Amino acid sequence: MKKFLSILLALVVFLTTFPFLGEVSGQSSTISNLGLAEDFWQLAINRQLDEKAIFLQLVAGSDQIVVGRVIGSKGIFDESVKRIFTIYDFAVEEYLKGEGEGIIQQLKIPGGFVGDLFEWDSVAPVLIQGERLFLFLSKKAEFGVYLYDKGVIHVDPNGRIGRFQTTSEKLKEAIRRVIQNPNANIKGLLFADDFNIGPVPANLSMHIDSVTPASMPAGIDGVIKIKGYGFGNQDNGAAVSFTWKKDTRIDGEIVSWSDTEIVCKVPVGILNNYFASASSGPLYVWKTTGASNIVDFQVPFGYMQTRWAGHSPDGSYNPNGNVIEYSISQAVPLSLEIATFFAGQAWNNIANLTFIRKPGYTSANSIAKDGINAICYNWSLGLWAARTAWWGKTKDEYLYTKIEIFETDIEFNSLGSSSYSADQLKSIMMHEMGHSLGLRDLYGNKSGFSQDIDKVMYGLGWPADSVPIAPTYSDRLGIEFIYPLRIISPNGGEIYTGGTSQTITWSTYGNTVQKVNLYFSTDNGLNWTPIATNITNSGSFHWPVPNLGATCPSVRVKIEKTEPSQPLGMPPIDDVSDRVFSIERTLNPVLSLSPPSLDFGTSQTSLTLTVQNIGGGTLSWSASKSRSWLSLSQSSGSLEAGKSFPITVSVSRSGLSPGNYSDTISFTSNGGNQSVSVSMSV
Repeated sequence: MKKFLSILLALVVFLTTFPFLGEVSGQSSTISNLGLAEDFWQLAINRQLDEKAIFLQLVAGSDQIVVGRVIGSKGIFDESVKRIFTIYDFAVEEYLKGEGEGIIQQLKIPGGFVGDLFEWDSVAPVLIQGERLFLFLSKKAEFGVYLYDKGVIHVDPNGRIGRFQTTSEKLKEAIRRVIQNPNANIKGLLFADDFNIGPVPANLSMHIDSVTPASMPAGIDGVIKIKGYGFGNQDNGAAVSFTWKKDTRIDGEIVSWSDTEIVCKVPVGILNNYFASASSGPLYVWKTTGASNIVDFQVPFGYMQTRWAGHSPDGSYNPNGNVIEYSISQAVPLSLEIATFFAGQAWNNIANLTFIRKPGYTSANSIAKDGINAICYNWSLGLWAARTAWWGKTKDEYLYTKIEIFETDIEFNSLGSSSYSADQLKSIMMHEMGHSLGLRDLYGNKSGFSQDIDKVMYGLGWPADSVPIAPTYSDRLGIEFIYPLRIISPNGGEIYTGGTSQTITWSTYGNTVQKVNLYFSTDNGLNWTPIATNITNSGSFHWPVPNLGATCPSVRVKIEKTEPSQPLGMPPIDDVSDRVFSIERTLNPVLSLSPPSLDFGTSQTSLTLTVQNIGGGTLSWSASKSRSWLSLSQSSGSLEAGKSFPITVSVSRSGLSPGNYSDTISFTSNGGNQSVSVSMSV
């Protein structure tokens, strides 16, 4: 987990996949080229593929099967395809199929690091230094591993293989038998009845009474509190287990543990060489002596800790702020082109970003870091309908959001997508666009518990008659969390002069934020100084820019939600300028008045008006008004740089008829002229 989080603190591309829907015909020649058996293909397109069928295809289709350990790795960048590859050194313990030369083999798999650049391809397995693996290899495979991530089988430190519910020795025997006879009896070797992957046997002395809150997103470091009895000490094997995919569990990071209360985080991490996160469904406490009772837990959305930046880090492309400008490949069929438009509109209705199409078409038709947000139609493996890649750059560490996305590609599978309905195409594209916005896959589908099947971000494919045609409430919650507030200006590169008045502007989703606080920093976000607190979320604020002691090139502004309405463990809702801007010192005096208007209502008789020199030098000022019912405690004066002076403004209602009255206090100075409006009721 720590290793994976360190990956997220670098320049990142994330790629995800989406399984096939519907039926496909006329693809037998392509299937043959991929080395897929016809019956395996039919199971795949009818969504009836199980792990046993995958195992049999892996053994049949692989040229070589080895077991061993990852002992080293190195990243390279291939300019010809604009992709990163990781060269893994793999120490072979045993060749189970095919012959090999030597003990060390090298695998070239997409994704990984080159300097501070990182690429992730979700159909490429995530290999970890030191882990023990079974590898199913093929010369026909895109990067040597047969069926992408399906061809990598993780072995835990105890020699267990959760994916096939067996042990490494039993898996070896099953492979040997199937090599000798594809119809061999492997009962008891895989999916053994005595292989426990769920909450059995029960430990009746442990009991969960409550989970607070009963719903929490994954990927936000959110914490939950579990109350009950019999939890004992946090010994080896003690865990809080959440649902991941099917019956596979993912354990939460423990914050504290006692006999009656456990506090833990809703987890994300690498599981079975795959990017995993908690999903909706069963939750229980697990120890070596068994499991507690099972309770229901909801995961409304998963957050990648990434969001769209609206521009590249160096400003070289996508400079349009909140706009994601995508390009359609010339190879994309009209049906998918139309689906892309309507999918973008569905997200535009709720997000503070806008998917718009760039005019014309692009010749780009494959995933590559090339400055184009491309919709491609080029992939040809029949197990997934589409995949999404994104590239991003690390945000400063004071921000909760760790990665800002500056480019995203979506690649559709050219095998079979012509058979999809318009709603299916739109739903798949909405799902992929959701990843471009920073949302994770969810997999909860356990009967009798909360599920994720109705969500756009459900990652296992929907039944053909129940595809979502718009983001659900839970999908919307994710977008509202990721994009509730967004600084529009200043957002990086501006040059302001101290003593001037500048407008801070921001966008917000609907009415989810009522009040906000504004801050500025002169040290790139290490320390913050309040500008205004608890002000109405109007979308703009006039900021008297301070005249600093010297020109400052490392200024940012921050906005945050004032009201603390987030559940337990949720981070603050805020946003910061994407890049620094500058404030130049001025030597001239500058007049500033606060507040810009005075309303005495029906009962107030005096209010304070502050005159300030926010520039340099000496400010000489004078004030005048028109109405006799209005008076000023002082009408002229002088102020040195940075100094201020309070004026008491008073009104008299004596002798006035009922009604509304108004006047203007006009200020003239050697640092500019300003006025303050005054209103009163009798």
